Amino acid sequence: MKNLLLFLATLSLFSFSKAGLGDLFHHIGESIKNASESVTHHISDGIHDIKDSVDKHIFDLVVDAALPGSTAMFGEDLDALFDDARNDRQVGTNSSSQIIEIMDIFNGVDINKLCDHCVSFADDLKGKSDSSDDDHHVRNAIEDVFHYICEKHVNASYCTDAVKNLIGGIYDAIIDPTVNSTYACQRLAMCPYTVNNDTLNPYVQEVLQDKPPTNIPNATGRATYYVLHMTDLHIDFNYQEGSWANCGGYQCCRADSGAPPDPSQAAGYWGSLATCDLPARTYEQFLQFASTNLNISFILWTGDNIDHEVWRQEQATQTAPTYNATQYLKEYFPNTTIYPMFGNHEGFFSDQYDTVGNDSDWLITELGDMWEDWFSEETLNEFKAHSYYSVVNPKFNLKIISIDTQTCDTLNFDLIRDSSVDPLNQVFFHDLQHFLIFI
Repeated sequence: MKNLLLFLATLSLFSFSKAGLGDLFHHIGESIKNASESVTHHISDGIHDIKDSVDKHIFDLVVDAALPGSTAMFGEDLDALFDDARNDRQVGTNSSSQIIEIMDIFNGVDINKLCDHCVSFADDLKGKSDSSDDDHHVRNAIEDVFHYICEKHVNASYCTDAVKNLIGGIYDAIIDPTVNSTYACQRLAMCPYTVNNDTLNPYVQEVLQDKPPTNIPNATGRATYYVLHMTDLHIDFNYQEGSWANCGGYQCCRADSGAPPDPSQAAGYWGSLATCDLPARTYEQFLQFASTNLNISFILWTGDNIDHEVWRQEQATQTAPTYNATQYLKEYFPNTTIYPMFGNHEGFFSDQYDTVGNDSDWLITELGDMWEDWFSEETLNEFKAHSYYSVVNPKFNLKIISIDTQTCDTLNFDLIRDSSVDPLNQVFFHDLQHFLIFI
């Protein structure tokens, strides 16, 4: 998940030029308004062709923010700040720490000023989207500029695919006439949220008004049950023993990581404490051990099964790691009750889940088909219809409520199009389940 913070860093950098936020968004907006005069020259894929095809000022202005010597609103050399973040020894070996530190560069910026220009920019995009030709070329131009800045300052191998897969969805959401521009900028962390300081005290008092007296019961002597919780396995089916574990990239311990400079940096047989994911053999060995040595009553499995190489993933094979992990579980725990749920990495692109349309139906359909042996017909239908479910375990007098946490994922840019207070109606669902438990 954290790898996608790269895009937010890119988005922030796009907004901070030495010309200032106001000039940047103003000129971008003016360029988009006048794009129809330039798109007739035909934009090619090359970054240099943008200078000839789109209003040259937008390109020069944005690229100027990426060149040495540029300063942001905090008066420091932006390139030096990025270099410090990239060269930090601890940060350099951990992609999430790297991006988080880069994001910290922008702390202290006047978010209200940024918000005004972001909203204006979003409104301009909406107005320009009426023309399909202009829409196509403006979209491509923005994508290419974002890609240029991403590679310039983060030097990430996944810039091309990360920007390509994310910018389209964000752009479509921003130009959606039903999406409020201020809300879109809030979702992109460019506007502050309006928070109502409500208190739960009246609700708490209402719930507790008929609370029975405290009475600590005596032990019943019932047998203890044991729960195995598996999460964030991130199995790498391309893990290669002996490859370079500290390769300096965002995914190591692969054949393309190269040979280690010395044996101490070689990927281990069972795994490596480095920028690597879990070998499939280690996952299988764990299951074999647990099934033989632990008396597991039931299993909670909460997703993130795929590796972190998000920039090379594609929808057609996105659930393959989960399928393989499922088959291992069925082999080693054929008679154990299992409650599965997907994580933020299961969707495509990573972290993205459509809560207003049906763009993510493929995910819950494929997962439901994999897990149907663990679900009743009613539970399976509920999961496929809503992406969450509840089920009662009568043996332990226990109710399991499984939720779709993508409704809370700040990197799920599909939520830009969902301004409801209860995406997927999960709060209502939880209240209902609470009611059903205590009636």
